[in-house]
Amino acid sequence: MLGLDYNVRIVKDGASGLAEMERHLPDVIVLDLALPNLEGPETLKQIRQRWGTSIPVIVCTANADTDSDSMKRMMECAPFTLLVKPCSPAQMCETIGKVVRSTDTTIWRKQQHVAHFPKQ
Repeated sequence: MLGLDYNVRIVKDGASGLAEMERHLPDVIVLDLALPNLEGPETLKQIRQRWGTSIPVIVCTANADTDSDSMKRMMECAPFTLLVKPCSPAQMCETIGKVVRSTDTTIWRKQQHVAHFPKQ
């Protein structure tokens, strides 16, 4: 949809996500606020403790109430991009694309490289 090939890894909860990140560090994280076992705020806190802000995070939630306890805990671990559910696949791809383009990620560097060396 964006003209990019993404290698997507899906995990069932925050703990599995952190374990996967130990094996393969992602360029972008799409994190649901309401996860089983290890909630989104705690998962983001651990991401920030281990990797700092080097990995951009898109937080997806159906509850974007900034006064909620979960959102307050998430804000302590900013920065992140907020995407409110429900959202369409196109909106998700557009958001990922914008985050990738605004961040120094491996995916974006590859795109820059391609842009500077077009096929002949």
